[in-house]
Amino acid sequence: MKVLGFQDLKVEDRLQLSFEGTFNPQAVLEQELEPFLQALEACAGGWMPEVIEGKRRRKYSRAALSKALAEARDENRISIGLYRTQGPALDMTLRLRLPPLLPRLHLSASIQPLSFFTEERCHPFVEMVRAWGSHYPLTYAKAN
Repeated sequence: MKVLGFQDLKVEDRLQLSFEGTFNPQAVLEQELEPFLQALEACAGGWMPEVIEGKRRRKYSRAALSKALAEARDENRISIGLYRTQGPALDMTLRLRLPPLLPRLHLSASIQPLSFFTEERCHPFVEMVRAWGSHYPLTYAKAN
């Protein structure tokens, strides 16, 4: 499954998001990620990830996400990628830092082209980030 890479596109402005918050490491991971996924699935619209990558690439689904999380886990970290196969291009990485380290959920996302985000697409994006911030106490966020 070939994902759309930024190198395949003309150089244009991108929307870049960096989000970091804390999460409950004692909770079942899939349950703790439910608010994250629910907001993503409800608000992403035309830039919704189509592919999840842990050690293997899979078509996006909750079951594929669970498999990717399990296979990408090491002692105290998990890192998975989320991508699209068609425009707009998406390069998203979800990283989880696990105990004994201080638990953190870190998301970085680049979406291209920036012109994709018309006014009606901006509001759901902001609502998504708000939903994440209300569930995962925010330690850092930046969008540009």
